[in-house]
Formats: sequence, structure tokens, C-alpha cells
Amino acid sequence: MTLENLSYIAVILGTFATGSYFLFRSYRDKQKYYRRKLHDNWLNEGDITLSKFETHYVFLELEIELDSGEIVGIINSRNKKTDSEMRNVSVNGKLRLRKGKIKLSNIERQGQQIDYGKLKIKLDKYGNSLTIKNISKNYIYLPFKTTLRREGKKTLETHN
Repeated sequence: MTLENLSYIAVILGTFATGSYFLFRSYRDKQKYYRRKLHDNWLNEGDITLSKFETHYVFLELEIELDSGEIVGIINSRNKKTDSEMRNVSVNGKLRLRKGKIKLSNIERQGQQIDYGKLKIKLDKYGNSLTIKNISKNYIYLPFKTTLRREGKKTLETHN
């Protein structure tokens, strides 16, 4: 192997390393962008009473750790037809880029944990709407699928 071949290999490896760095950095920036967008209150109110597809009122309050993507929060849901409701249930999960899974559970006074199910979440590409899909088939307290809208802007001053 000649010195010329070694210099070509060094240039190729340097180019590959630089390109990988910028791709990873771009991915991390986009990831933090979506994490900031998710950190808010979400609800499906509006003209839900006239919709034949919407079956539940849902209010979801989410906080997210910018570095790890850990999601914590509270969900409230009420079935439109039966008026059965789920109030102040804990939300825990993980957001990857725009998608994630969250688990809904609560601790009773006796110390036992009650699982209410799991949801898949997905932000739209602008971060303005959040689609949730019930993957646990618990349709008493949670809808099969619904789209939530942002209630208001929260700040991330404590999470920087």
C-alpha cells in the first residue's frame, strides 16, 4: 500500500465522519424541535358532539425531557355515550422523533397499580396536532383513534 492510497483512504474516512456528524446533528436538532412541540396541553374539543367518529373527550397534559425524550403527564378522558370517565391518570412513555408510545396507569390507595392501557402517539410534521391510537383495546375509557389539538403554548424554561 502506497502513501497515495493511504491519503485517499484518509480523505474518504474524513469525509464520511464529517457527513455522519452533520446528519446526526441535524437529526438531534429535529428531535428537540418535536420534543418542544409535544410539551403542551392537548385536547380534542371543538365540534366533537356532532362527530359520529369521536367517542371520547380527551385532555392530555404532557411534559417531556428534551435530552432523553421521556414523557410524563396526566390524561383525562370521558366516554360520550356512557359518561364513564378516567380522571388524572398518569402518563409515562418515550418519544423517538415524531412517534412514541405511552403507558397509562394509576396507583390506588392500597398501593396497587391499575393499568388503563397503552397509546401510540404521533405528531404531525408541523407539531400542531397529535394523533393518538389505542393499542390496548380498552375502549371504555379511551377512543380507538383521535386527533388532539394544542390547547395553549407552554414554555420549556425549566427543561433546557
